[in-house]
Amino acid sequence: MNYLILIDAVSGGDVVFLKSLATAIGRHKKSRGIILHSDNLLSGLSSEADPSDSQFVDRSIRELNKKLVALFADYGIPVIGMHGYQKSIIQIDASEIRFEKAWFDAIPSGVSLVLSNLVLDTSTSNRTTLPQGVLADSIVSAFGLKQLITLCRGLSSAEKSKKGLMNGYILPGETEPLNTNVYVLDEEDLLKGRMDEILSI
Repeated sequence: MNYLILIDAVSGGDVVFLKSLATAIGRHKKSRGIILHSDNLLSGLSSEADPSDSQFVDRSIRELNKKLVALFADYGIPVIGMHGYQKSIIQIDASEIRFEKAWFDAIPSGVSLVLSNLVLDTSTSNRTTLPQGVLADSIVSAFGLKQLITLCRGLSSAEKSKKGLMNGYILPGETEPLNTNVYVLDEEDLLKGRMDEILSI
């Protein structure tokens, strides 16, 4: 894997934004990556349940994963959709996050991974959500990824700079991972081809 893309909860519900992302990734099909998402704040489910309800969040995350896989397939991008709890590929016990690296290594060449932050809590044998930034930090460290890209809608330059460094979107320690390039992009950046520049590095 070459890169990790984080889709924030608002961007996950913006079809136009996601199509721009798919277009950009589609131009770099040989560059494999992990596309990490959480729930979808713009989900049509929002009128049916309280977003603070864990069952609502769980359902929203699982539906977004299916929608992203279908979207990328429409653009000819080979992807696998997975949740961290499936096949126990991501486990958490107390504060330790573990990855089933053999499963990740077996992903076919040329195929990217659409991954949610629903992971397996081994202390309860139930699935649970991890903060996107915490999981992203662990993924980058575990797999030595060189590009970390966060997608957020409608940010000012100051907001993009702040979110690129603080724990809301990237890292729990407010520092950039060693040997990893960190980027925060909005819809304007996608339209300007910034994603193409990054995936070409």
